[in-house]
Amino acid sequence: MQDLLGVIDPAMVGFMFATTAFPGPNAVLMLSVGSRYGVRAGLPVLLGFGIGNAAAKGVTAAGMRWVASLDPMVIEVAQWIAIVFLAWFTIRILRRKAPLQAKGGAVTGKARSRPGQVVDGIGFQFCNPKVWVTGFAAAAIFCTPDVNEVGHAMSFAAVAFPCVLVGAGIWLVVGQQGARWLTAPMIVRGLDLMLVGLLALAAVPILFL
Repeated sequence: MQDLLGVIDPAMVGFMFATTAFPGPNAVLMLSVGSRYGVRAGLPVLLGFGIGNAAAKGVTAAGMRWVASLDPMVIEVAQWIAIVFLAWFTIRILRRKAPLQAKGGAVTGKARSRPGQVVDGIGFQFCNPKVWVTGFAAAAIFCTPDVNEVGHAMSFAAVAFPCVLVGAGIWLVVGQQGARWLTAPMIVRGLDLMLVGLLALAAVPILFL
C-alpha cells in the first residue's frame, strides 16, 4: 500500500484526466454510442475502456521503471520527451476551434453499428495509439526510483481507471444529450483552459522539483 500511495499525487491525477477527457478516438466512439444507443447501453464499453486503459498504463509504468533500473538516465531523457509532448498537447488544445458534436443521432467521425461489450472496449484501448503515447508520457513524468515495478503498475492503473470512466463517460453522456452542453464558445474555451492548467501542473515535477 505504501508503494501505491508513494506514486499517486494530484498532478498525476490531473494529467490522467486531462489526457483522457480531451477529444480523441475514445471520445468519438463514446459520442457515437451515446447518441445512437444511450448511456446505459454504452456502459459495458465504458467499463472496458477503464479496464483496458488501466492495464495499458500499468504495463507502461512498470516497463519504464524496469528500464530506468538498468540506466537511471532513461528517466531524465524520457521526462524531457514528455515535456515536448505536453507542449504539443497544450498547443493542440488551445488551437482547437470546435468540439466534437453529435447531430441528429449521428456523430462526426467513425462510428460503430452496435454498442459493443466490455471486451470490445478493452481491445479498443490496446489498439488506441493515444493510450500508449500518454502512458509513456505519464510514466516518464511520475516514475520514481523509490517504488518498484509492481508499485508503479498498481498506482498507474488505480489512477487511470477512474479517470477514464469519468473522462470518457462525459462524452458518452454528451452524445446522448445531443452535445447541447458544448455549443457555447465560452464554455468550450473554459474547459480547454482547465485542461491546459492540469497539463501545466503535470509539468511542475520535471521543471521545478
